[in-house]
Amino acid sequence: MQTPDFSGMPNLENLYLGSCMNLKEVHHSLGNCRKLIHLSLDSCESLERFPCVSVESLEYLGLQKCYSLEKFPEIIGEVKPSSIQYLTQGELILSHMKNLVALPSSICKLKCLVKLNVSYCFKFESLPEEIGDLENLEELDAGRTLISRPPFSVVRLNKLKFLSFEKITPKDGVLFVFPRVNEGLRSLEILNLSFCNLIDGGLPEDIGCLHSLEELTLSRNNFDHFPQSIAQLGALRCLNLSHCEKINFELIMGMKNLETLNLSYCNLVDGELPDDIGCLSFLKKLDLCGNNFEHLPRSIEQLGALPCLDVTHCKRLTQLPEFPVQLDTIDTDWTNYRICNSLFQNISLLQHDISASDSSSLRVITGWQWQWQCYQNVEWSLIPHRMPRFPYQGIDGVSVNLLRNWYIHDSLLGFSVCYHGILTDITAHLIPLYDGMSCITRKLVLSDHSKYSLECYGIHFFLIPFAGLWDISKANGKTPNDYSHIMEITMNIALGQGGADLMIVNTMMKPVAPLLRNKGHVAATSFPQSIAQLGALRFLDLSHCKKINFELIVGMKNLEILNLSYCNLIDGELPNDIGCLSSLKRLNLSGNNFGHLPRSIAQLGALRCLDVSHCKRLTQLPELPVQLDTIEADWTNYWICNSLFQNISLLQHGISASDSLSLRVITGLQWHGMPTFPYEGIVGVPVFLPKNWYIHDSFLGFAVCCNGELTDVTAHLIPLSDDGMSCITRKLVFSKYLGYYGTHFFLIPFAGLWDISN
Repeated sequence: MQTPDFSGMPNLENLYLGSCMNLKEVHHSLGNCRKLIHLSLDSCESLERFPCVSVESLEYLGLQKCYSLEKFPEIIGEVKPSSIQYLTQGELILSHMKNLVALPSSICKLKCLVKLNVSYCFKFESLPEEIGDLENLEELDAGRTLISRPPFSVVRLNKLKFLSFEKITPKDGVLFVFPRVNEGLRSLEILNLSFCNLIDGGLPEDIGCLHSLEELTLSRNNFDHFPQSIAQLGALRCLNLSHCEKINFELIMGMKNLETLNLSYCNLVDGELPDDIGCLSFLKKLDLCGNNFEHLPRSIEQLGALPCLDVTHCKRLTQLPEFPVQLDTIDTDWTNYRICNSLFQNISLLQHDISASDSSSLRVITGWQWQWQCYQNVEWSLIPHRMPRFPYQGIDGVSVNLLRNWYIHDSLLGFSVCYHGILTDITAHLIPLYDGMSCITRKLVLSDHSKYSLECYGIHFFLIPFAGLWDISKANGKTPNDYSHIMEITMNIALGQGGADLMIVNTMMKPVAPLLRNKGHVAATSFPQSIAQLGALRFLDLSHCKKINFELIVGMKNLEILNLSYCNLIDGELPNDIGCLSSLKRLNLSGNNFGHLPRSIAQLGALRCLDVSHCKRLTQLPELPVQLDTIEADWTNYWICNSLFQNISLLQHGISASDSLSLRVITGLQWHGMPTFPYEGIVGVPVFLPKNWYIHDSFLGFAVCCNGELTDVTAHLIPLSDDGMSCITRKLVFSKYLGYYGTHFFLIPFAGLWDISN
């Protein structure tokens, strides 16, 4: 489809062609419309050719989401000074144009440009040589393009603050070369050259002239040496060298103002991380994940400003060094006993006056890698960094028996705690062995270093010093061994979630006695009857528990999240009256062995999320609750997909009505494969239907599975022959917001698409 000839429209001022999905070409005569003020071609996704445009009067030019455009139009005429501040509103966004190869040199007439974005234009090879004429440009994003040699004039962009040539993967044999700076790029703050296949000589020798540079990303490159002048980047705050296996640390140690240093997956072994790393006195985040060292330099203790250390996926690491004073966040493998042991040894050193009787101010170390991801206030997915395996486990607010004669004089340091949740008010109780004795209770306060932990969800580690808990004035002559239980309570946990791991340790960190955890991996044959009286309980996690008393669980009417994953459940074990849990919002049944689910699941009126992934015997889904909009399942299973669409057809209101264009969508937020449908394609490309596909009175509609983000969706029925028949087009509306990534399933009802009048 082409626009008409504009030769007879010399006075044209406004032209709106936005979202013309079939428009492929703008007639060249538009370049003669010198009075054109406003031109909008946004979302013309099929537009391929747009030869030229006059900018003599132009105040707005919109080309966003013209993904098929092959060449940017030639700029005709001079931009009037009065229009400079309006044209493109200072921005030209050309990202994701899959066929765009280059820009014409005339684009450099747009002196008003502040932002130019050609990222994700996978065929884009070069910027115009005159790019340096864009004197007001502040942001140039050419990431994920084929550019390997930026024009020399790019260094004349002295107002430029952001510059990216980041790649997805380097093109074989093509080396990236950045031009000499020549004291240009005076305002540049952020430079991203990741995955550019840089080798020695690819960075300019005078890179140190970038005196305003604050963030430099060089990850996944192949150089052996940095230019010597890189040490002169006095303003540099963030340096990313992840996946670079040859690093000149001598120059890095000279960057005294660094605040963030990423050395992840650099294949570092013992001795390669410099012993003088402690000289980086302003460092706030150090990422060392994915390396091969067994220990870290002791000088890390000297990083006085460091609050965050990442050593996840360092499989050979067996202990942590002594910590800097400000450190409060560590991400690592918490299932490694030796790492946990050295963590608590460190906490005991960080804890001020741990032997003093008033030492109830706790120093907390937090790991953020384990956290719930949230959708519409319903927890749906947990990032799988596991908890440490303490010998005694339980749940928050429930006392745990201590071993007989658990207290060993002068060698008991305190109770080490691992807590998954949000820390607010914390109170610890020592409960006596005999009736008539009073509890010893202490309210614990987080230290100033740990106040951030009050608000954030994560894995928190702290040490309750025995000296701060034991109160001899309340013991009435009794000894600690006269107390048989300990209980730790945290108040205001979100949705009642959380669990604590407490472990009594001596000064050598050998476990003597225990406490709590909320995860499964136990073989409980029965619960205490009183568990059904937990009226405020919102969250119950019984994953990996093989024997469960469901009679008590279905009495917990206020439950919102129930995790029964990997409980080896078979047909008949999940109770038929599970539908009585009317407040349930998330039900996790993944990894079980049933072939079908109870019909009463349809009665779970508040349920938003159902997880039946890795249930290999499951062949169909039951009738779904009305509110359900998220399902995790094996989408490569034809029978499950078939039953899903049968459900969607029931959930779709008025599916046979001609106005039924508000679509009910079911989403999978984790990747479990795509179904094998007979017709496959990509968004914006038509799919051929078989001959005589329509069967009267039996055709329900088109079942669609789309992996990505759904925003504006329009369906088109395209005629068989080009004999003047017009498309039938309908804009579709979804029943919920879908501007996030996932696998979305919906049904386009034929009754809502077919328009007999057209």
